[in-house]
Amino acid sequence: MGFSKGTLHYMKQNAKSETPFTLNAHVKERLENWDIKVKI
Repeated sequence: MGFSKGTLHYMKQNAKSETPFTLNAHVKERLENWDIKVKI
């Protein structure tokens, strides 16, 4: 998908916690595009 290991680690750690977290704009855009590609 084009994410660095650091970005994936950050996302994984924050997804485990119960508090909401933010993503950088380019990361969010890649996730949204990936979701569209998977559904097709």
